[in-house]
Amino acid sequence: MRTRDRLRLAGLAALANLAAVYFLLWPLAKTLALVVGGAEPQELNGYPSEGRGAIVRFMSSVVVVPFLEETAFRLALLPTPWRTAAACGPLAMLLFPPVLDNGRLLLASVAAGAAIGVLFRGPLSRLLLQVGLRRLVLTQAALFALAHLPNFTGARNLVRIVPLVLPNFVSGFLLAYIRLRLGFRWAWFHHGAYNLLLMGLLW
Repeated sequence: MRTRDRLRLAGLAALANLAAVYFLLWPLAKTLALVVGGAEPQELNGYPSEGRGAIVRFMSSVVVVPFLEETAFRLALLPTPWRTAAACGPLAMLLFPPVLDNGRLLLASVAAGAAIGVLFRGPLSRLLLQVGLRRLVLTQAALFALAHLPNFTGARNLVRIVPLVLPNFVSGFLLAYIRLRLGFRWAWFHHGAYNLLLMGLLW
């Protein structure tokens, strides 16, 4: 597939993903969350619209965070020892949100995850191969959804959690498809384009 075709497919997928999440899955998730337990999603606002804050927010949401999340959750869908090792550092950081507010804990968690990944890259990659692609895709989608729980309030039990993370769970499958069909950099591009479009809607 030519680069232009890959770019078109990834861009169209980002638009389709945004439309499905913003106009269908997100309203459904909010409704279900309120019905089953009164859990209320946080307001997704407060994006700085000018100055350095806007630049930092743009780089974080469109470039840095998509790269880290794709590395953590989807780089090792096609396991090799070094892909598995590379995923461990960001994964350790993203699955323990409290460390994000503490610089030392953040560095410690990334370093610990990276060290474990490097030291045990062989056994870990063989384990991922034994798990199988279908289970890996399902697992990464679930972890991707759970990593976004800090975006919500009131998510204190499983009944409330399930509807709140539904949009992220579905997006995890689509991002996995892009990763497997087109490659890592196109999943990163799709993720960044999706975040950019979402920021445009919420600004």
